[in-house]
Amino acid sequence: MPDYRWGLAGLLLLTTVVVDRWLAMARRRDQPARRPPRLRLLLGGLGYTLLLLLTPWLPGLRDLALPPSLLLVVPGAALWLAGIGLQIWATRTLGRAWSDSGRDVPQQLITTGPYHWVRHPIYLAFLLDALGLTLVLAHGLTLPLLAWAVWRFRRQAAKEEQVLLVSWGAPYAAYCQRTGRFGPRWRGRGAPEKEEQ
Repeated sequence: MPDYRWGLAGLLLLTTVVVDRWLAMARRRDQPARRPPRLRLLLGGLGYTLLLLLTPWLPGLRDLALPPSLLLVVPGAALWLAGIGLQIWATRTLGRAWSDSGRDVPQQLITTGPYHWVRHPIYLAFLLDALGLTLVLAHGLTLPLLAWAVWRFRRQAAKEEQVLLVSWGAPYAAYCQRTGRFGPRWRGRGAPEKEEQ
């Protein structure tokens, strides 16, 4: 059975980056140009894609992969597709309130669409993409990517929540009681977590 995972992984990562940039450009068309704050993320994603595509030909690295299995590839691709769909839905729900810097305070608190259930659905979408890629490749190199993504988005979400809590006060605290950070909250509990040092 040929190892198709590397081409599929490259396609998944490249599509994720293209969709992310397309959403960012569509959102910012009517605003002045500025340096994209996620340029490092974009370049990191492309670099990681290149590394993954070269892995089958690098001695030692190809041995870190499990044998190809549709039992991992199919759920992985499904998670990735769910992440892309969630990213598009969340970004479109935000409309003009969307900011790719995470520092801008929106003019209104968005609590509709995926934000009705989750405070950070765009970060959740990226986490679904990373988990999907981890399953598709079943390779040791994807585990650091997944761990980094979880750490990075938890940290960024905590920072953003503190800014929004200061800016919005009680309405945002009530919103946090109703929603989870990266998943639906079935019972309201706790305010946003403070940033980890």
